[in-house]
Amino acid sequence: MRKLLLTTIAILLAGIIKMYAQQEPQFTHYMFDKLAYNPAAAGINPEYINITGLYHDQWASFKDPEGASAPITQSAEIDGPIRLKSLSARNMYIGAGFSFLNDREGFISTTGFMLSPDLHFSPSFGGDFSVGFNIGMINKSVAPDWKPINTGDPYLPGTSSNYGLDAGIGAYYSTIKYYIGISALHLPATNLNWDVAYNGQAASLAQYTVDRTYFLTGGYYYGIPSNPDLELQPSFLIKQDAAVTSFGVSCLLMWKQLLWGGLGYRTDRVSALDIMAGINLTPRLKIGASYDLATTAPTAFGGTYEFFFNYKFKIITHPEEPVWDKSPRFL
Repeated sequence: MRKLLLTTIAILLAGIIKMYAQQEPQFTHYMFDKLAYNPAAAGINPEYINITGLYHDQWASFKDPEGASAPITQSAEIDGPIRLKSLSARNMYIGAGFSFLNDREGFISTTGFMLSPDLHFSPSFGGDFSVGFNIGMINKSVAPDWKPINTGDPYLPGTSSNYGLDAGIGAYYSTIKYYIGISALHLPATNLNWDVAYNGQAASLAQYTVDRTYFLTGGYYYGIPSNPDLELQPSFLIKQDAAVTSFGVSCLLMWKQLLWGGLGYRTDRVSALDIMAGINLTPRLKIGASYDLATTAPTAFGGTYEFFFNYKFKIITHPEEPVWDKSPRFL
């Protein structure tokens, strides 16, 4: 089993050697939304169904004279375990997730949905190991209010939209003390042609390529011996695409698993310092917020706001009482 784990990670790491424009949205609360970048994270909580939502408003004070939007992203996911008797006997279960993404950067919008099945099992050395994939559709479109300055350029699209296949793979391993995951998204590297009108005739000269993106993440849960009410949760996320390799590191301080606060830092085209805080409003509902301060140019774009929530619940089915037929025919 250990050999299978190492082989899976090695195969995924081999793909990272290739370098592929940055397209994947950036989330500050990546440690609470693993399904957004790893399909093997579906059903990692074996007891609950999870619903997670994120709103990310990047560079809040960005103003463009042509009306272009700074990156604004909304995402929503639902995932949970599916237990089958045949698998439970082998200490295995299936996880399933569904995710939706809506992102706008400048005049380009991205919409997508993905279905993420995976398989969880317990290796001989303990913990939970899962492998999975996602598959769905991705749409790239140009905003209707975009007006190119040079309308005669055949490589500039007008108002247009197109969709294509999207898919990815991932592996995830976790224990009560730590976790690590690796994944590769947008594997088909789908080319989306935007039909444009040039000199009064239809043309398909504008093209958008959805480049492959690779992730490596991990985290640790450290209980402070001198104060059992406190727990440190350091984590990291490495992301690589065609444009850049970015690295993010964060550390949260949890109090009684009720309140938390922390700091993070990420290197990207615009590096930033992250300030995070959150609360478990109920044992099943948590909310959090963050504010990112740019530490490199363009700092004039202002900070970044992000809000998230997570709600978990169980589906309890009660077995039906048998109904006996009182007909003498069956006595």
